[in-house]
Parts: sequence; C-alpha cells; structure tokens
Amino acid sequence: MYALLFGILICGAGYLLPYLADSERWLGTYMFREQIDRPRYADSAMGFLLNSFFLHVFPWSFLFVAAVGFAWKQMRKKAFEFDELTRLGLAFLLPTFLFFFGLSYRAPWYGLPLAPALAILLVGQLKHRPDPFRDLANAVLPWAAVMMAVILICHAFFFEGTGWWSWSTSLILSAVFLLAFLLLETVVSGRKISSRVFTFAGIALFWCGTLGFSGVIGGAELSDVKILLSKNTAPLNYSNIRKENYSEWGYMAYMTGQPSYFSNTFEELFAAGRSGQWLVFTKQEELNEFWAWTKSTGRQSELVQKPEVHLWRRWPRNMGQLKQLWEERQSTENLWDKSARHFFVLRFPRETGTVLAGP
Repeated sequence: MYALLFGILICGAGYLLPYLADSERWLGTYMFREQIDRPRYADSAMGFLLNSFFLHVFPWSFLFVAAVGFAWKQMRKKAFEFDELTRLGLAFLLPTFLFFFGLSYRAPWYGLPLAPALAILLVGQLKHRPDPFRDLANAVLPWAAVMMAVILICHAFFFEGTGWWSWSTSLILSAVFLLAFLLLETVVSGRKISSRVFTFAGIALFWCGTLGFSGVIGGAELSDVKILLSKNTAPLNYSNIRKENYSEWGYMAYMTGQPSYFSNTFEELFAAGRSGQWLVFTKQEELNEFWAWTKSTGRQSELVQKPEVHLWRRWPRNMGQLKQLWEERQSTENLWDKSARHFFVLRFPRETGTVLAGP
C-alpha cells in the first residue's frame, strides 16, 4: 500500500512544474477543458465499460472472465486468499475506475490506466492455478479463431477493392492467426509438450497478426491524404476554430513526413491557404462557415478558381459512430467508403482563372 501511494506521489510530481509555472492555465485549460470537460468523442457509460474491460485488454478479456470464475469458486469453497497481489490490484483498480468513470467526459482511452491493475489481479489468481500456461493458452485461443473470422469477413464484405487491402494481406494475416491457433490448441489439448514455449510462441504470433491487422487498418486513415501529398507536397493546416482539436497535427506531421499546423481563426487559415498549405476541415459545417466568412469579409475576391474539395476518409472515433456506420450500411457498399467521419481537404489554386463563386 505504501509503495502504491509513493508511486502516485512520484507520478504526480511531474505535474508540479507546469502548475507552478502557470497554475491558472494548467488547471483551467489543460486539466479541465482539454481533459475532463471536452465535449467531443465521449463514450457512453456502456462504451467505457466495453473498452476498459473487453476491447482494451484484448486478448486477455476471456482470461479476465475466467479469473473472476476462479475467484468465485474459491470463495464458495471458503478457500479464497486475499493475498498481497489481490489487495494491491484492488487498491489500484477501484479508485482509478471510480475517478474516470465518474467524469462527465469519458474518452475512449481513459480506461487504459485500469489495465495494469487488472493484470495484477490476474497474476494473483493465476499463481494459485495448477497449470497457468494452459489457462493463458485457453484464454487467447478463442480470440485467434475470432480474428481469423474477422479477416475473412473484412475481405469478403467490406475492404476488398480498396487500395490498402488485397488478397495477399488477407492470406498472410489468416495464416499467422491459424498458426497461433494451432500452437495454442496443442497446449489446451494437454499433449506432452513444453506448454510454456508453445504458449509464448502462440501468443507472440497472435500479437504479430493483431499488430499487422491494426497496422493495415490504421494505414487506411492515411491513404487519402498521402495521395494528395504525393501530387502536391505542402504542409497541412487544421481548422481549429472551436479549439476542440489537439495533438492531431503532431501525429500527422510524424505519419506523413510533412509539417502540420493549426489555425484558431479563419484569418490565420486563409493566410495559410494563400501560402500554399493544404487546409483541413474536420466537419462540413466548418467548411461552410469558412466559405461564408470569405464572402462576408470580401476575401473571395483575392482567390482565383474555385478550389477542389477532397474527401479524407477517417475511421469512427467511438462506439456510437461505429454503431451508426454499421446500422446505415448496405450489403453492396464498401464499409470504408461509407465511413461516418469524413474530413475535407482543399488547396487554393496557384494559377489565375475564374473568381471563386461560393461553396
């Protein structure tokens, strides 16, 4: 318990410097506005629970359920040991969960601090099991089967024909998950083999397949913007009029290899466009407001030729958007093209021509 409190104090000490430098902005802007009260992309209570105890601890979700079952059986037999690991795990888990679950804004990633606490609780239960490696293999085995099914469904119904998904992608990922499944099944079947080696090898292959799949899916978000940058290399500049975006431009600068900026006013955004930068709007209404501003201020007369607006397809940010995307799908549609979250990207023409008429 003392070690836990000491660790909390050490981590909290890192916030002391910005607090002393500018306490009002650090508390009002960074902590409350940007971390606690952000209205955008918040998950529902059920979505937060699903992320925290199922999706974010993938593939250990089944193992967590099994561990709860182990503990329940021990309690019924009055043989449950409330040992040091269990006490530490609960002391870590309960206050963390209550704090983040009680916030008005639940970001999809706010449940991640619960993962180490869950791991401590799992270890506390597994150490009392006769064959913990078999339990590990048994927990990941269903996920390997699920992921093989996901790959085949994605290929057959949703991603085939996109520029970032191919037959070779589907076959390679399926083969990796199949091999992981066979290794883990060998352990679960109880054959006379080194359960430790086979379990670690199976889990390692599973993670390679999972990282490969997530890498392909994540790379899809950059597909459209990379095509634009390949044709006209220029920095990206985000419309941040509502001051709700943060850190996106830093990530994109790293992923695209091009500088990425943001503008807090339409004046700044217009100047960035005049300098040749790609302008990025995260919502259609922001783009419409920008056109209305150029018209009301007379800035349209400074532009030549109506710029072409390009779609930048992005994945949904939370379970609500993903549910909406799924419910509105049609069997003949490519799920990627139906994405519920489109960004809008444009670049002012450099050559002379017809004066911009409007949105």
